[in-house]
Amino acid sequence: MATSVVSTHSFSLNDTLHFNGTQPLSIVNKGKHPVSYTVDHVTAGTALALDKHYYPVTLIPGTAVVSFLVDKFMLNPGQTFTLQVKFQAPSGLDELTLPVCSGLVMLYVEESPKKLTALSQLP
Repeated sequence: MATSVVSTHSFSLNDTLHFNGTQPLSIVNKGKHPVSYTVDHVTAGTALALDKHYYPVTLIPGTAVVSFLVDKFMLNPGQTFTLQVKFQAPSGLDELTLPVCSGLVMLYVEESPKKLTALSQLP
């Protein structure tokens, strides 16, 4: 039975003009025992949604950088922790190709990983 609750299942980063690069992630321990957490980032890729060839979608090198001020913490029963997740888009992208970045924020709860998606349209 899950005893940890997270505030979101995904992060919407928006576009380059309205880029929302720092977002909160709150974790609550609803269980009866202390729980240890580790947070990490797994890159998935960057695609050019409006490439001149249109199909297949062009995948390019370079991924978003995701950072956390804290990557390991412990919560006692009933305790809440809010983690600031910072996203940085890959540099040197042509906005006219409508680059889309994706990846996963991994929250390891003791031995059980929880996946949170990160997706951004970067025109």
